[in-house]
Amino acid sequence: MESLEVRNYSSLKWKTLIVLLLFIAATISIIIQIASKDFWIHFKSSSVYYFIGLVIMIFGIIYYSKSLYYDKELQLKIDNEGIWTPKYKTWKWEDIWYFNTKDEFTGNGDRLNTLEVKLKEGTNNGKEYLLFPLDSYDKPKEQIRKILERYAALNNIQDLGHEIID
Repeated sequence: MESLEVRNYSSLKWKTLIVLLLFIAATISIIIQIASKDFWIHFKSSSVYYFIGLVIMIFGIIYYSKSLYYDKELQLKIDNEGIWTPKYKTWKWEDIWYFNTKDEFTGNGDRLNTLEVKLKEGTNNGKEYLLFPLDSYDKPKEQIRKILERYAALNNIQDLGHEIID
């Protein structure tokens, strides 16, 4: 049976890209300021702050570039063994009672898509539910739900469907 690996993806990449572009623009403006003739004519000890700002901007560009391209950590894996997450590790199919997905509309107009997995009593180590924010993954919620439906049918797990909460 097929497995599904889900990694981080969110609108934070766009925010990171915007911050990265701001760092680059600020760095270019500092370089232009330093390169101007007037800067060197009126050179004072306070000019060291320009150089410190330039170094901070360059390190900011490096940091945000790294996070933009290398944040691909595995967040959810669904396979024959069960559901794996970095936080909860593996929950076997025998330990799962039911699952459902929800669309919740918040007061400020945002929509939260979540996957809720209810664990059977006695097998949950004190944990009753597993909640997964489907909006922050690189796979669409429909694809995640489809593979969960397949494994639920094979392992006698109840599918309570999709709930929309206003």
